[in-house]
Amino acid sequence: MERGTHATRPPGAPARPAAGGKVLLAEDERLVREVFGMLLAECGFEVLSAANGAEALALFRCHGPELALVMLDDALGDMTGWDALREMRALDPGVTALLCSGSPYSDQAQTLRANGWAGFLQKPFTPEMLRAKLAEILPADAGAGRSAPPPPVPAAPRE
Repeated sequence: MERGTHATRPPGAPARPAAGGKVLLAEDERLVREVFGMLLAECGFEVLSAANGAEALALFRCHGPELALVMLDDALGDMTGWDALREMRALDPGVTALLCSGSPYSDQAQTLRANGWAGFLQKPFTPEMLRAKLAEILPADAGAGRSAPPPPVPAAPRE
């Protein structure tokens, strides 16, 4: 398990307002995970990184109540992001989760919300797209607690 706390900004990077809080990032591709972690850190988050679903669940069990956001890849190697979210929601129904995938889900916003996702981000994405999505789905005080829990997560859609 990686525990990335990318607390410093890269040299020359513009200052960003800190969103605060912790983000659990689960992505099975190492390079993608590292880049996403740096982008989240630039947005002011402490990043906890997981290379697969089992690592994500272990980190969630330890840090769940502290998390402002869980950012899950659709395919995590050992399980889907949908499956990981369902298990996380069983532990904490108030978790805020962002699905990231190279597969097109953007036209299925209603299905995503009905399945417990706060939002979707199509890969590849720019830093500006990430910041806009974070602003859309997170309250201004992202690290300061959770709102009412969303509905339970049904089984992942099958193709």
